[in-house]
Amino acid sequence: MKINEDLKRRILQLRFRQTEEEDKEFITLIKKFKNDCNRDATTILMKTFTSEEDFGVQEIVVSVLESADKAIYYQALLEELPRLINEAPDWAESLLEIGINFYPEKLAEVFYHVDDRNQQVFLNYIYSDRFLKEYPRSRELINLLKKTDPPCQTLPLTG
Repeated sequence: MKINEDLKRRILQLRFRQTEEEDKEFITLIKKFKNDCNRDATTILMKTFTSEEDFGVQEIVVSVLESADKAIYYQALLEELPRLINEAPDWAESLLEIGINFYPEKLAEVFYHVDDRNQQVFLNYIYSDRFLKEYPRSRELINLLKKTDPPCQTLPLTG
């Protein structure tokens, strides 16, 4: 589904919903992308995560994002990761956890399709002691990144 500028603007306005009516409108707009979550839609939907209480509404966004092609989904996540870490840290962790536990190969594959800054943010995040302790399967992803061609040169050789 092609997203026009008005739809993009409205979805982004509704990130900070204040009323039940706005929740309903947001849900209706988001559900339009279920099973048709292309690159444009995925990019916009990633921008809807905030640290504001959403009373479970963002779970619908997660469901729609999970219907997207995994390469598109995880590239959009890595591109949005710096903002997510700063503005929606719980969502950054939650969305990465899914990728690390179920799609580490896809995360490793799309890693080289994002810019150097986002690569470094991602590596710093997953290589932190806290993250490695909380999500031991992140070591599998780190090992995959070391084995890619070319190998990720910014990772320590141990870990």
